[in-house]
Amino acid sequence: MQVPIYQNNTPNPQSEQSFARPGENVQPTFDYERAMERATQPLKAGIGLSVKFVEKAEAQQVKAEADEALNGLDQELRELQWNPESGYYAMKGKTAVEGYDPTREAMNKAYQTRLDKLQNPLAKQAFTSVALEKINSYDQSMQRYRLKENAAYKAEVSDTRAKSLIDDFAFSGFGPDSERTMASLMDEVDYQGKIGGKSPEWIARQKDNYAALAYASAYQQMAVEDPYGALKHFQQVGSTKMSPDVSRKTYALLRERVWPQLQETVDAMGGPEAIGLTQGSAARAAGKVDVRVSGAQAGLGTPPSVPDKVLNTIGYKFCNPLNIKVFGNNWSGMVGQDARGHAIFETPQDGICAAAKILKTYASKYGINTVDGIVDRFCAASDGVTRAYISNVCKAMGVNPGEA
Repeated sequence: MQVPIYQNNTPNPQSEQSFARPGENVQPTFDYERAMERATQPLKAGIGLSVKFVEKAEAQQVKAEADEALNGLDQELRELQWNPESGYYAMKGKTAVEGYDPTREAMNKAYQTRLDKLQNPLAKQAFTSVALEKINSYDQSMQRYRLKENAAYKAEVSDTRAKSLIDDFAFSGFGPDSERTMASLMDEVDYQGKIGGKSPEWIARQKDNYAALAYASAYQQMAVEDPYGALKHFQQVGSTKMSPDVSRKTYALLRERVWPQLQETVDAMGGPEAIGLTQGSAARAAGKVDVRVSGAQAGLGTPPSVPDKVLNTIGYKFCNPLNIKVFGNNWSGMVGQDARGHAIFETPQDGICAAAKILKTYASKYGINTVDGIVDRFCAASDGVTRAYISNVCKAMGVNPGEA
């Protein structure tokens, strides 16, 4: 009987071996790698948890270190910015412009000092990303503030230059240099408008204000030595260069300065009631102006041959046909007033012009355009006198009292 021969547990009649060696022809049924994976899985899970715990602890430590450095930096930056005595935002004008660079350097120094104290590279990285963003935000705000204060500083410097030019104009005595000084002053106003982004209307108003101030200052200086000359120049030139408010104040000043001189001249001629201050008489008496006079005025106040009733009226003597009172007004050609406040004009034309302005104001401002309304407002007298006044005017004009 022939015994079967097995090769790898398989019958092989041709083989001379009965059975193969187990290590060669038998594959083990035990999966070692899988078993080891299952056996070590709990261990790996524990190791993973430990790694995560360590990583979380390290992250918390990094955050704590970075937060501490950032909080310290933030306090320093706030002190550099907002300290009421030395902070950047307490600086104004030129100081703010010049203080920007030192403040920026101090911010960088505070940042670098905090960064150098950190040992953990991750903490350094976390601190750097937030700190630089914070510093950049502060810097942008500082730059806007510096630009604003720089504009204010330039405006302040320009205003100082303008005031200096006003002083130069005041002491020029309206000489040949005064026009050049005034032109420079107007250029300075244009510069102020440019750096301040002002409107053309603002520039025009500012020019008027500066010009008025310059002329007022000049008259104050001129009135010290020549008050009458200052008053004459004001009436001819200055009053047209000023706002109504400044003009009134300047006239009041000049009138106060010139009145003693005029009073002395008038008293020497017998007082205002005794002499008509007709064209040029006050100037000739003061010896200030060479005035050409008509034959009727050649006698320095000697009136022409007219009835005494006319000669002694305020309207004739003071070239004031409507008996206008001053009441603080700055009438062109007015050289004084009498004891009762009636204006004294240099020429009849000046008195008539003042009267015309009053009547125009009645119409434009108050809507009064009848003889009845005009005389009733103009005449400070009893009702009977006012009625007679209205009747005489209407008769002379050929109109009815209520006719426009």
